[in-house]
Amino acid sequence: SSATGPIWTYRVFDPVIGLLDPPSVDTDGVGNPLPPGAQLTIAGSNFDPPVSVSFGDTLAVGTSLVDDNTIVTTI
Repeated sequence: SSATGPIWTYRVFDPVIGLLDPPSVDTDGVGNPLPPGAQLTIAGSNFDPPVSVSFGDTLAVGTSLVDDNTIVTTI
């Protein structure tokens, strides 16, 4: 299997316990690299600010925490 598209990574830092949990996710959640301009929605976990979404070394803009369980961002 070869990844042909750019890889998006999200990292969620929990300031209470001081851990990244989960450390990172590089795909759409089912193993497919996300294409440029994709909107990334991550749900099903508990998130605490700050939340960052990055493409390579570039931090995404417009990242928002929709509710306690969903992150939406667009690059």
